[in-house]
Amino acid sequence: MKKSMQNNQMDYFRKTRLFFIILLGLFFNASYSQISIVEVKAVYKSKNDGEIITETEFQSYRGRHIFHEYIKGNDGAQDTIIISPPKLNLNKVGAMKLQSLVGKNLKPFSVKDLYGNTYDSKKLKGKTIVMNFWFVACPPCIQEIPELNKLVDFYKSNSNVVFLAFAKDTNDLLGKFLSKTLFEYNIIPNANNISKLYNIYAYPTHIIIDKNGNISYASVGLVENSLDNLQSELVKVL
Repeated sequence: MKKSMQNNQMDYFRKTRLFFIILLGLFFNASYSQISIVEVKAVYKSKNDGEIITETEFQSYRGRHIFHEYIKGNDGAQDTIIISPPKLNLNKVGAMKLQSLVGKNLKPFSVKDLYGNTYDSKKLKGKTIVMNFWFVACPPCIQEIPELNKLVDFYKSNSNVVFLAFAKDTNDLLGKFLSKTLFEYNIIPNANNISKLYNIYAYPTHIIIDKNGNISYASVGLVENSLDNLQSELVKVL
């Protein structure tokens, strides 16, 4: 009887300990998957590259990070929290990949625009190609269209300059959009494969390929002077 009671007690303690272990695990998983921006003070490290993230930078994330691991500090040392920063932080890698294309040869492509016209990079040799990567649900992409139209109009008498707009969207979606908005570039639908080819990671993106078939310019986003820079590069390469 006594032995049976001891076994029951041991079983009870095992189950209790297991319960608290599970509860503790759930606590850390629940609380640190959405780390309180205000309360947590620790050393933050990026899982992407192992770099330490400052408290100020972490505070700016406002819960948009991904939690991976919580490491308790020993002997009074600060706790360490391993996170993935918001996707915006990962764009640094994308920017490096995009800029690495500058100075290299054009990546071959053969595409058709909305009207069935074919644009083959081999046949475009000797021409300057101005490439825009965009999609209809991208506000900055739409915002810059009037200025891009002015650029096309400026070079309309120069047959050696070709303007191609590679869109993520389908023919139908582009048709609805273009019925209300004029975009003078030659529009290429369903161009995700070309976006991948050119390491496009954000929109809008502009790339210029000179008459020698080399990538001379690449820029991302609509920022102050971005379109002036595009025009200046065109002047330089023509």
